[in-house]
Amino acid sequence: GNGQLGCYYSRPDSCNSGGGSGGRLAIWSDVTTFSGSLQTKGGIGGVGYRGSAGTIYQHAPQSNVIDRLIIDNMDTASSQFVTPICNSKQTNYSVTNLHVMNQARVSFQAANLPSQQRVTAQIGNLHGDASGTLDVIALSNVLLSNNGLRHSPLNFELTSQSVGPHENVITSKTKYYMNDYLSSSMHIQVREAGILVTPPRLAVSNNTDIVVAGHLSGANSLIIGASSSVTFKSTSHTDNKPANQFHFNDLVVEDGGTLNVEEIPSGTPGVSGISCLFTGVNFTIGGEMVGSSTSTLTLTGGLNISVTNFKVTSAGTLSSVGKGFPGSTGPGAGQSQGSGGSYGGRGGRSNLIPGQSGGPYGNYKYPTLQGSGGHTFNSAGGGGGGSLVLSVSKSISMNGLIDMSGFEGTYYSTSSNRYQWGGGGGSGGSVLINTPLFEGTGTIKANGGNGQLGCYYSRPDSCNS
Repeated sequence: GNGQLGCYYSRPDSCNSGGGSGGRLAIWSDVTTFSGSLQTKGGIGGVGYRGSAGTIYQHAPQSNVIDRLIIDNMDTASSQFVTPICNSKQTNYSVTNLHVMNQARVSFQAANLPSQQRVTAQIGNLHGDASGTLDVIALSNVLLSNNGLRHSPLNFELTSQSVGPHENVITSKTKYYMNDYLSSSMHIQVREAGILVTPPRLAVSNNTDIVVAGHLSGANSLIIGASSSVTFKSTSHTDNKPANQFHFNDLVVEDGGTLNVEEIPSGTPGVSGISCLFTGVNFTIGGEMVGSSTSTLTLTGGLNISVTNFKVTSAGTLSSVGKGFPGSTGPGAGQSQGSGGSYGGRGGRSNLIPGQSGGPYGNYKYPTLQGSGGHTFNSAGGGGGGSLVLSVSKSISMNGLIDMSGFEGTYYSTSSNRYQWGGGGGSGGSVLINTPLFEGTGTIKANGGNGQLGCYYSRPDSCNS
C-alpha cells in the first residue's frame, strides 16, 4: 500500500513515508490463455521511498510459458531498494526467463545464511524494456546464457546437477556469463567483488548501460553502440590485470555509444592518481558511416592507451574537459582573487614563476600531467583538463576531436558597488602521442578555461574575466 506519514498540509510532495513492497504471485498450469493483469508493484511513498516490486512467477509448458520470473514496477517509478531473490537458505537458483521492467531492480542473494555465503544463479534469457537493472552484488555468482547458447570460457569450471524438473544446482568459479552478442534488454551493474564473465565478443546496445566496479572476464572484444554506455570504475579490471587496467584486441565505441573511465584517485587533493590503462590491438572511437551519431570516451583524470592502431573518426570524441585537478587544486592552481590555473603557461591574474606553487610546470616535450584548477574565490574555479598518453605501435588516424581543455570558472554577480571576483578558469591538460604514423584532419586541444571574474549585479557588461 501507499505510505501516508509526515506531510505538510500544503505540500503533498513532502511525504516521507515508505510504500509497501509488492507481494508474490505464482501460477502453475499446463496451458494458459489468461490475458488479464498480474501486478505486484511497490506502493508509493515519499520522494525516494517507493516500495520495491514483488515477484510474479508463471510456468505453463504447453503454452510455451517456461519458468518465467517477472519483476515489474508497472508505472515506471524507481523504488528505493532492489528486489532480492532470496529463498530461505537457498544458494542456487535457475531461471529460464527473467523479465525486469519499468525501472525495477533485481539481485540474487542469500537469506538466513552466513554473511559470506555465496549465491549462484543461472539465467537463460533476459527480457525487459531497457529500464530495469540486474544488480550483481558482491558474493553473487550469476551466469547469463541468452537463448540457451553456451560459450564456456577457458580456465573456468562449470557443472550443472538437476535437482528437479525446473531447477538446477550450478557450481562455478564465475559470476556472470553472456552470449556472444548481448543486445541487452536491461541495465547491468557489477559491484566490487563481482565478476562478469562473457564470451570473447561482447557487444552492448539497445540504449542500455553497464557499470563495472568489479572484474570483467572473458571478453577480448568490446563493442559499445546504439546509444549505450559502459562505465569502468577505478576498481574494475579485465583478466590478469590489476585494478583499472584493461585489455581488448578490439575496442569500438560507435553509433552514439559512450565509454567512461577514471583514474585511481590518490586520496590527496592536488596529487595525481594512477592513470587508467588500456592495451590491445585496435581502438576506435566513432562510427565509420556518414551521419553516425557522436560517440564519446569520457575521461576523469589520466588515461594511457597502448595499442597497435588507434582511430578517432569524424563522429568520435575523446574528452576530459575540466576533469583534471578540480578548482584551487593542482601544482599550478590559481592562488588568489579568481586567478586562472597555470600549466604550459601562466594563468590570468597569476604572476607566479615556474617552481612556485601556482606557477607553470611540466615538460614541453613529454607532457603527462593534468591541468590545474582555477582559483575558487566567491564562486568555484574551473577544473583543469585531463591527461592522455597514446603509445601506438603502427598508426593513429585522427579525424575527430580530442579535448583536454580546462573548464571555465563559475560566474558570480553582486549587488554591491565593487567587483567581487568569481572563479578562475582551469588550465588545459596534456596529450602525449608516440607513433610511427600520425594522420588525419581532426582537432586536438588543451585550451585554458575562461575566467568568470567580477560583474556588478546590474551591469553584466562589467565582467572583467
